[in-house]
Amino acid sequence: MAANPPKPYYSESEAARALGLSVEEFRGLLKRHIIDSDADLSNSSRTTFHASDVLLLRLLATRVLNSPSRVTPIV
Repeated sequence: MAANPPKPYYSESEAARALGLSVEEFRGLLKRHIIDSDADLSNSSRTTFHASDVLLLRLLATRVLNSPSRVTPIV
């Protein structure tokens, strides 16, 4: 049986779920690594993410979670 093809895009909540994060944690990850302003962050709920975006965010989330200097949660 063939595997399902990857989704062409993910909503904010789907991307967060794929990463095992809450939407708030996902927005914190975006703010920390991708988005420059709070105004841009307010558009994240209307943004779609490609599978490659989710992969990059997974790598960033893993790096942050495994960082020995991490003292605050991703929020």
